[in-house]
Amino acid sequence: MKKYNGLLLSAILLFNGMNIPVLAEESEEPEAVEEVAEETAGTLTEEEAPAGEETEELTEKEVFVKIVRFDFPEENDFYINEETPTEEEIIAKFPMTLTGYSEEDQKVEIDVKKWECVDEDGIQKIYEPVFGSGYAISGEIPLLFIHLEDEFEFVEGELDLGADYEAAIPNREDLQHAATEKYYRNTNLPVVRNQSPYGTCWSFANIGAIEADLIASKQADQTVDLSELQLAYFAMHNYSDPKGNHTGDSVKYSLFDGMDHYLNIGGNQFLASRYLTDMVGAAAETTVPYSMANQEKLDEKFAVSSNAVQVKAAYFINAKDIEGVKEAIKEHGGVSACMNASDGVKIEPDGTRYEMHYNEKTNAYYGNYPRSNHEIMLVGWDDSFAKENFTQGCRPAHDGAWIARNSWGKNSDCFSGYFYLSYEDEALINSNAVAYDADASVNDYCYSYASVPFEVSEIKVDKHGVAEQTFVISANETIESVGLELNGTDVNLTAEVSDGTTTASGKLKTSFEGYYTIKLDRPLTVRKDTEVTVRIIADCKYGGVEFLAEEPGKAVSKYVTYTAAKSGPGFTVNGTKYEKDLILRVYTNKAEPLPEAELYRMYNPNTGEHFFTANAKERDILKEAGWKYEGVAFHTYQTGEVPVYRLYNPVAGDHHYTTSEAEAENLKKAGWSQEGIAFYANKSGVAMYRLYNPNAETGAHHYTSSKEEKEMLEKAGWKYEGIGFYVTR
Repeated sequence: MKKYNGLLLSAILLFNGMNIPVLAEESEEPEAVEEVAEETAGTLTEEEAPAGEETEELTEKEVFVKIVRFDFPEENDFYINEETPTEEEIIAKFPMTLTGYSEEDQKVEIDVKKWECVDEDGIQKIYEPVFGSGYAISGEIPLLFIHLEDEFEFVEGELDLGADYEAAIPNREDLQHAATEKYYRNTNLPVVRNQSPYGTCWSFANIGAIEADLIASKQADQTVDLSELQLAYFAMHNYSDPKGNHTGDSVKYSLFDGMDHYLNIGGNQFLASRYLTDMVGAAAETTVPYSMANQEKLDEKFAVSSNAVQVKAAYFINAKDIEGVKEAIKEHGGVSACMNASDGVKIEPDGTRYEMHYNEKTNAYYGNYPRSNHEIMLVGWDDSFAKENFTQGCRPAHDGAWIARNSWGKNSDCFSGYFYLSYEDEALINSNAVAYDADASVNDYCYSYASVPFEVSEIKVDKHGVAEQTFVISANETIESVGLELNGTDVNLTAEVSDGTTTASGKLKTSFEGYYTIKLDRPLTVRKDTEVTVRIIADCKYGGVEFLAEEPGKAVSKYVTYTAAKSGPGFTVNGTKYEKDLILRVYTNKAEPLPEAELYRMYNPNTGEHFFTANAKERDILKEAGWKYEGVAFHTYQTGEVPVYRLYNPVAGDHHYTTSEAEAENLKKAGWSQEGIAFYANKSGVAMYRLYNPNAETGAHHYTSSKEEKEMLEKAGWKYEGIGFYVTR
């Protein structure tokens, strides 16, 4: 399809009552030709017409040849002036002859007697072209039906579930300095991207904002190039979660009614941010290049295991909050934003008239239609950009415009690489701008039960809320940080992560609504598969806080269905249990297994004492001194989590082992000598039972992992004192 001064034309032919598709678009009724769910202007081109000789005049038999494509007129054939043409002016530009090609590349010229058009409300209109006279059409020639409608009906981001959400404007005290600058433009950006030929502006805008943040934070330069395809592909395809936490969650798309590719289904900022924070992206462009879009399937290894950067935060900023958006542009280099890329007039069924116009002379756009269909980036502003620079008859009330960055290539015919977008554009101010914090240091794993971007519910609390959810973390991983999405500004957040014995925590304060990652004050290492509890404490001065959760059910759009299941154990907020999945994520890194040590067990036949040492030299010295070597008692770590202190009683000649610093101090005060750390134990693992013999002078304490030995000693009068420590095996 092509754009003709703000209007889109698509055609189907009727042969004896049957629809014959042009450009392979299917439709059951000429009045019901479906629109592609992404902007197409400036990105799609028709196939080149094959060379061939002109055929003789159509005969009745030739009428039934299937025509599969047409040469439509060039765009400038429809150009009238920069102002909005009247309907009559546009119709007057309809050609009197169309050239088509059959499946066998046979050239067929069809003279047009009249154009039968279907307007945006499905009402059929018949136009008599004013091309003069002298042409004739026989009754056997099929009528050509043209579907004529405003471009905005070709809605970018057919996935509009949740797209009406507007972030709150925070009551801030710390975002002031950017607003004092009347003009700013970030020129330290990569080259302008080109999404053609797919409807992936949403992915380009959000990935572009991440690239801008990496440059602004000096983690990358202008050569940075991240993959838009990775995000767009796995937002429409299932993949295996390495940690198995997405059980029951799925996505399924279907292509019909002219939708020819999953990349034309569209998307939005919620789709992007929720996949990105779940570590679906962002990979390097060289890893998942856009050229791979023609492949039917991508390897699952590209989903979460090939990332070059990691998104740590996504800030949703109400686009009316000019000060906040300016501050985000200065800090992060640019933000993703929504607009309507239509150029024309929209009349609602109730008669309400909307206009959206791009002024080519001033490279400026403004519209008063509130629905967005395209995502771009905002990378600067000009407070003095005059309202007169916008199209006459369709102008904002005040001066001022954002400097916007598009994804249709540097030399696109409209909305060039950069253009001016009015502060007051209705589609923009009825949506959000999104800024990202990205990090070139990528965690190894992400634990999250909430993997579906839609079907989200809010759990609102008044100024104070405590949310808790558990995860089973795999052995030999270190918990580094936790992230969550919430609605509420100026919120003090505290994260506490506990494995039952040790707790790590972290704090931060939010400025905007959105997603935040809280870094723990110290890593929490897990040495065996362990259930950990994540506790989030949220406090705010203004209004309430909303924790966001994945609601079990299906989010159904025209071409795609997201199914959310309750994948986790549920969670609590202020003690109330919810059978849903909190949008909460735990980020971990692989931890190197600690080097093991053998603990040798020695027995003194003269005193009855058992002695443990990890030092082979000490073992051999004791053997020469008459101690009996009883083999390796257990395995533990050379260095590790829990030190086991060894003390010696110089009076009784007895050794004692304890993990308690307090007990060690008390024994020192009683005259025992502390001999340092004998070895390291675990926080969990194989339990070593500690027993005490009240009748013994030496060897009064004994440690064993054998329940049988423990029970035998208890029968012999030993007192069981609990688990002394844990070992590996």
